[in-house]
Amino acid sequence: MPLGYLDDEDTFSSNDGPSALPERNVLSIMVLTGPDAGLYYRVPPSGGTVGRGEASHFRIRDPYMSRRHAVIERNPEGGYRIRDLDSGYGMYVEGQARQVSGLQDGQRIQLSGETVIRVRFEDVNETELIHQMRMAAMSDPLTELANRRYLMQRLDQEISFSRRHKTPLALMLIDVDGFKSINDTYGHPVGDEVLKSVARLLERAKRREDVVARYAGDEFVIICRGESIDLVLRFAQRIVESVRNHPITVNDRRHTLSFSIGVAELEVDNPDAGPMELFVRADSALYHSKLAGRDRATAFQAGSSHAHPKRGDELDTLRVSIPPERPTDPSK
Repeated sequence: MPLGYLDDEDTFSSNDGPSALPERNVLSIMVLTGPDAGLYYRVPPSGGTVGRGEASHFRIRDPYMSRRHAVIERNPEGGYRIRDLDSGYGMYVEGQARQVSGLQDGQRIQLSGETVIRVRFEDVNETELIHQMRMAAMSDPLTELANRRYLMQRLDQEISFSRRHKTPLALMLIDVDGFKSINDTYGHPVGDEVLKSVARLLERAKRREDVVARYAGDEFVIICRGESIDLVLRFAQRIVESVRNHPITVNDRRHTLSFSIGVAELEVDNPDAGPMELFVRADSALYHSKLAGRDRATAFQAGSSHAHPKRGDELDTLRVSIPPERPTDPSK
């Protein structure tokens, strides 16, 4: 049948007029620049606060923003406005300092030297489509964690931010010990449920400012911002102990898991140290955890080999695991 066969068919006709289009009354926020570039929020009719604090409705993890930086609220005419909450940096709408400003479609608002947001008015169909497209582009379909593509984009942003402001940045590479045997013994559907449970555990364990992602197969990554490698190592050890002490139940069968974790920190003053260097170091530390018996966390120490060691006696070049402790929240 020729490719153009549909052109030979009769055109359906209708006397119906166009259907009413939804009103573009859904306000959204897109973070254009800064450490949270790419973040997207839908603003409810009641509005909400913008800031770096955990209590903010629209949280942007920029240390140069105030905890409660600005508030989006209804104005007397029924539209939206944004009002500065006596923030340290102030608020600039399209480059002009403002204390209060009505919001118009497409406006850019600068909230720090790093962060610029854009506001848009969308209809409900557009908003839902954008949300679905963003989730598909950023999320792992099985675990609903951030996927590898988003992870690498975010890591680039975090490294740039860390270098500019001389703040610590660490990467945690997590491997589920013996996961292949679960797939081989119980089948891939059970293995998938185990990975979903692991994802939920990591989401509960992380701080709000951390990024947790599925890297590949049974490997996961957490990006930890603003903490020393010693605190991140304690955090990693707490995760190791948590999964060890809380078996996962799938189809009425309990599976006791263990994690091997490698932790590495960014060399902030080394311009040649990028994402690949950070992953190589974390992978080397992870290999040491495996070599030392698994079910543990190890931190990479500068001066040790970046490649996988060949001898167990090299283990003494790395820090040993220390008692668990969650990192403190830098917003407090």
